[in-house]
Amino acid sequence: MRQIIDEQELQSLIVEGLGYIYNDSSGTDATDVYANLLHTASCTTLALANLYVGKYFAPDLQEAVEWLNANRPNDWRVCAICAPLPEGYVAPE
Repeated sequence: MRQIIDEQELQSLIVEGLGYIYNDSSGTDATDVYANLLHTASCTTLALANLYVGKYFAPDLQEAVEWLNANRPNDWRVCAICAPLPEGYVAPE
């Protein structure tokens, strides 16, 4: 995964709707694990997204899950709206 560094890039990824965007509240006031969500880039909840909370992008699901499990173990969830994990992928409980 790579960090999204500017608003224009974030909006472009959302409009394109391909890949996965991770909402990373690490280092902010929003420290609830349920704020650390993995979304599909086309998720409707990202329509009002900004970079106040960090964002990371991965072009494919396997890369996203591997990075999250290595870098944010037990500290992320999947969005209940877009539910990006197909059968066989496991998110922390």
